Amino acid sequence: MIKAEHKEKLKKLGIDVDAIIAAHNDTAEKDITVPDGTILTDEQLTARDDVKVKEGEKAGEKKAIEIAKTELKKHAGLDISADRWGDVGKEIKAAINATGDTKLTALQEQNAALLADKTALETAKAQAETALKQGMFEVNILGKLPANSLGLSPKETFELAKIRGYQAEQTETGVVWKKNGEVMKDPTTHAPLTEDKAIAAIWTAEKWTPTVTPPSGGRGGAQKPSGGNSAAGLMSKSAVEAEWEANNPGKGIATPEGMSFYAEYAKQPGFDMFN
Repeated sequence: MIKAEHKEKLKKLGIDVDAIIAAHNDTAEKDITVPDGTILTDEQLTARDDVKVKEGEKAGEKKAIEIAKTELKKHAGLDISADRWGDVGKEIKAAINATGDTKLTALQEQNAALLADKTALETAKAQAETALKQGMFEVNILGKLPANSLGLSPKETFELAKIRGYQAEQTETGVVWKKNGEVMKDPTTHAPLTEDKAIAAIWTAEKWTPTVTPPSGGRGGAQKPSGGNSAAGLMSKSAVEAEWEANNPGKGIATPEGMSFYAEYAKQPGFDMFN
């Protein structure tokens, strides 16, 4: 006799054991229900399932890679050609590095342009400051230049002086004048001439002092020295300056009137214009 539990198991498989026994005992042929398919053991089913799972994983991985590649192209503009995750990762990394290099290059170029602009601005600023200082220096010089017998303006006289080799230069102790690159000096002391004396020497050497006849008498005018009323009485620049200051207190000899007064004496043979 077949155990009841075995009958139940066969019944679950679609096999009616009682029908089989009855048909077997009957002398006539009887139809019984035989289910289609193959009966597999648990081990066989496990092996089959393992195969199916692996096939499913491969198919799923392939599908996942296809989806990932589509999304990367759609949202990141990355065109990935690899079909395996490892290769996909390598392509993504390479693309990111390339993008980073491009951005780095762009930043470096931008930084270089900014540095160039900064240098250009600093150079322009320095040039502007230098030009301003030079302009102020020249304005100061022009204000001290006496009249020119050639009828030139102070600016024209200054430019002509530079053409003829004269150059004014600012030093820590004041303005000095140079002639052909050499500082103009007192022939006796060899000390650099002060600014006013250098200008007077240039005007005398270039004959730029207007020739006028000094008026006689009257305090405050370009009066000749007492005791002979003759220019021959003053033979040095210092003597002329002393005479001018005595008769014109508070009014420097570097004025047009003072230079005219000085020129009358400077014309004398043997006149010492540096002493």
